[in-house]
Amino acid sequence: MTADITKNIPAEITKRLLEHGSRVAMRSASLAAEFSNSRDEIRESLDDVIGAVPDHVLDSLPAPSVAAVDGALICDSKSIGDLCSAVGVRVGPDEGQSDSDVWMDLVSRSVTNRDILGGVMSSMEIRLAAESKADVVLIDGSMLSTMLNVAKGLAASRGVSNELSARLGAIASPDFFAQVMTILSSARYVAMPKYTTTNEFADRIPEKFGSTDARTIMTLALRPGEITYFSVRERDQNSGDKFKAPYLGFNKENQAEFTSALEGVVSCYYRPHAWTPAFRLDMIADALHDDEALLRALKAVRDSTTVSGMREPVPLYLVDLFAKSISEGTAPVVDMAVLSEISDPEVKLLLAMGYRT
Repeated sequence: MTADITKNIPAEITKRLLEHGSRVAMRSASLAAEFSNSRDEIRESLDDVIGAVPDHVLDSLPAPSVAAVDGALICDSKSIGDLCSAVGVRVGPDEGQSDSDVWMDLVSRSVTNRDILGGVMSSMEIRLAAESKADVVLIDGSMLSTMLNVAKGLAASRGVSNELSARLGAIASPDFFAQVMTILSSARYVAMPKYTTTNEFADRIPEKFGSTDARTIMTLALRPGEITYFSVRERDQNSGDKFKAPYLGFNKENQAEFTSALEGVVSCYYRPHAWTPAFRLDMIADALHDDEALLRALKAVRDSTTVSGMREPVPLYLVDLFAKSISEGTAPVVDMAVLSEISDPEVKLLLAMGYRT
């Protein structure tokens, strides 16, 4: 009986998937058509915040040098602890300007390790970005999320005493504050999140799209070469609430300077080509008044997304690929070294099988 049931499970799953798939496909087609038919309505509601950047304007600018920064991490649970590795990578604009940072260790297992490791990774990204001399430095992720990762890691490391927490704690220095402020004081830096979960246009568009993320909405609304005007983080001036920047271990004076700088970060959406989505660009408020810096950033994004299969700037694609490759290669190296030192066959088998399936 058991053998027969097991034998038929794949067929039953396939049957149910096909039944559900047909229904979901029809609904998806209907929603897609509704979404497409609403394009004019959405554009009309956002008409006053949409502008165009003609190609000839960008073509007239000299090609900027472009660098990209990203990081990756792996917190791999082993039978003898958590194997933690974090990397930060900077690519371009030439080999001499490329750089990387790698941290790896085996630490006692803890539910906080991944958050602490995320802080280590983002601190690497901040340093590598701040040290770049490129005209445009693309940072993977939003400007705020990079800082939040460090703050989240610092919070998770409180009361933890191991090599990982010590590595993150070492960033609390004047040098780190200077690196953060370098990024938040120059229009050279452009943070580009791949995903967005909020919609700052929700109160301006048809209600049925209010819960759709802003990047999806702007991908539909913007035509190639169009851009939204910058939006500044909104705050109810009458409520008395103040923007609270994440705590990165700065003293009171530096924290106030950091908060003021981060509060001024602005965002816009830009769709360079018909085959690309709308990209969100986070830049400092000075970009509002620096046409040269803004156009240089737009040119960097436009000229590095000319391949139709590439849905992000090529430098960001490369740096993401390198970062993930480095971090994923650490576990096999350590596994080989550990197994070579164990003579007990039973312990070796347990270690080889790992902690989780």
